[in-house]
Amino acid sequence: MPNGIFGYTALGVSLTMACPLKCEHCITESSPTASAEMTTEEALRYVQDAEGAIDHISFTGGEPFLKPWRLQACVSEAAKLGYTVSVMTSGYWAKTKEGTREILTDLKQRGLKFVGVSLDRYHLAYVKEDNCIHIAEVCDEIGLHVAVRTIVAKSDDYGKHVRDILSHTKAQINVNYMVRLGRASGLTQISFNSSMEPPKETCETVT
Repeated sequence: MPNGIFGYTALGVSLTMACPLKCEHCITESSPTASAEMTTEEALRYVQDAEGAIDHISFTGGEPFLKPWRLQACVSEAAKLGYTVSVMTSGYWAKTKEGTREILTDLKQRGLKFVGVSLDRYHLAYVKEDNCIHIAEVCDEIGLHVAVRTIVAKSDDYGKHVRDILSHTKAQINVNYMVRLGRASGLTQISFNSSMEPPKETCETVT
């Protein structure tokens, strides 16, 4: 295969299922009380064992920024092995632009290339839109690529709002319909966009 011996190019490493958020639509059912997580040694072993099989590693959760020392070690090791390195986050930690710059500059120096941020109506119960704006603006300043993933219910126009508030940045906006898995399975049927055919779009959760 041209990219990755299995036809896949990216590996998602879920460092922890814990998350300070408990969003209604979370397919992994992450929450402040979720306890499953990898040790740093386990995470590094996955990074090392995948060498030669894929070219992109994304650190996800839950919320990988809950254990910054683990995330730092994993980003450093993945970059050392030549992977493209990304991280997915809720951005709960990006309350000030100064603090956001300090955290992301450190990770960029360790080899981080891409930042993914989740922002949708369900996250707003826990995280302000300003957090995502801080991340997008800082990524522009220091030269990191940023993509914002917005999950919407059927007939929800929040994706347009996200594009508007981030139009002054280079952020890529990915809008996807909800999947009826995990905690989202408790939402009403009217929230979901149903189809008689498999979805044709790809899921950007990892990439």
